[in-house]
Amino acid sequence: MKKVHIISIGGAVMHNIAIQLARKGYKVTGSDDILFDPSLSRLKRAGLYPDKMGWDEERISKDLDFVILGMHAKKDNPELQRALELGVSVFSFPEFIGQQAKGQKRIVVSGSHGKTTTSSMIVHLLNRLGVETDYLIGAQIEGVSDVVRFDNNPYFVIEGDEYPSSAVDNQSKFMHYDPHYVIITGIAWDHMNIFPTYENYFNTFVKFMGNLSKGSTVIFNSNDAEVVRLMEGFDSVNKIPYGVLPYTITKGKFNIIGKYPLHVIGKHNISNLTAAITLCEELGFEESDLFSAAQSYSGASKRLEVLLENDNGTSFIDFAHAPSKVKASVNAVKELDKDNPLVAVLELHTYSSLNKDFLPEYKDTLSNADRAVVMYDPKIVSNKNMESLNEAIVKESFNRPDLIVVNSSDGLKMEIQKIFRSLPSNRINSIFMSSGNFGGTDIKSFVENLKVGY
Repeated sequence: MKKVHIISIGGAVMHNIAIQLARKGYKVTGSDDILFDPSLSRLKRAGLYPDKMGWDEERISKDLDFVILGMHAKKDNPELQRALELGVSVFSFPEFIGQQAKGQKRIVVSGSHGKTTTSSMIVHLLNRLGVETDYLIGAQIEGVSDVVRFDNNPYFVIEGDEYPSSAVDNQSKFMHYDPHYVIITGIAWDHMNIFPTYENYFNTFVKFMGNLSKGSTVIFNSNDAEVVRLMEGFDSVNKIPYGVLPYTITKGKFNIIGKYPLHVIGKHNISNLTAAITLCEELGFEESDLFSAAQSYSGASKRLEVLLENDNGTSFIDFAHAPSKVKASVNAVKELDKDNPLVAVLELHTYSSLNKDFLPEYKDTLSNADRAVVMYDPKIVSNKNMESLNEAIVKESFNRPDLIVVNSSDGLKMEIQKIFRSLPSNRINSIFMSSGNFGGTDIKSFVENLKVGY
């Protein structure tokens, strides 16, 4: 029985890797300094909950076959240091996944936005057409119990991001996968704490392209000028452009080719689906079969997920936090229902979004909303040792003088309720966007109790 220890086991991917390894007969132990649901409950059910919270170098011994290191763990982590002292093999999770995927056809979905959705679309399409796949996806999708699976199926679909692999491995995660097929969805600057300038960010994709094996197939978004710029000069790969399939909107549904109604909404999601279908066609599947299979795709968790739908309107929850994602999501909801007002709510939660120098990247991202609210917690800004923000800076950055800026959960709920009572409409749509949790607000419960039109 192989023995593995996972440092920072509570991550979305890390705890799924732990569960997968345990199912395969590995003896798995793990550690973390804090755990939240769903990983907390899932680890308990699998019998993998750490014996105690925190780090303990005594957990590391020479008889371990290897250690997997999560991004949450720092360089000075005592368990990591002990593993290095003893000469135990230490892998970042992308390095480990790259090892697992050897011998399979590897499909990597990269880009600044749409990775989770496009990856999950590919898995869904292939599964609906009778092809089992292995995968690493950044969010739960309906009909798939885990976000990681490695069972040596013919294809391994990997959501490949550009961020560093671990505290001791600064390579971008997608550098570990050596893909046969690549999708590049778009390039838009984000995470300025990791990539201080746009060119620094862009160049990590240049490195990725330069690292591809000769003859790899790259399916790229030809509507994104920066992706097109990236593709120039890389002639050793097979380049296939994609755009946006023709679509219509009827009876509250986006329909591709006029006759295939979808559960997902938005031009950006039609673009993601176009990428997924283009990839699957390259694998040899028929376009008409793929269109039919796409109709049952219901989306990834918290990616324009419907929270509530009734006669008073539809409310969506969305993981959008980067400027390009925020704009695409707002536009999608507005395009779906142009006749009724849209209230857009965004929480600034990431390092980049709370950075005064990066904030102007959000200019006009909320312009298609009839009312817009931005929330941020000044304490988080202070804790990150960044220059403080104020209402005027936020309004100017978004280029929206009527923007409502709040600093607390109570303030958020109060202002949104005011908006819903003041708008002259009995049907109001809303979208709540964040990679956080709006200061602990139960958004679903809140929207269920909103008063509309009076």
